[in-house]
Amino acid sequence: MRIRFGDAVDEMAPLNGFMTHRSHWVARCAVTGSKQHGGKTHLVLTNEDERCRSISTYRHRLEEAGLID
Repeated sequence: MRIRFGDAVDEMAPLNGFMTHRSHWVARCAVTGSKQHGGKTHLVLTNEDERCRSISTYRHRLEEAGLID
């Protein structure tokens, strides 16, 4: 089955999470904070991964949720 990523995310509506990039979705419970690297915001995940970058298109949702400043 083929489906657009955004449509797949919409179908996950009961799950609490965020699109952080056009090809990334992160569960809210996996986010522990954020860090700045080279002027870009990266979410820090429970597995200590910091590569999950938020881009301007999705930034407002992460700010509203209090995950980034």
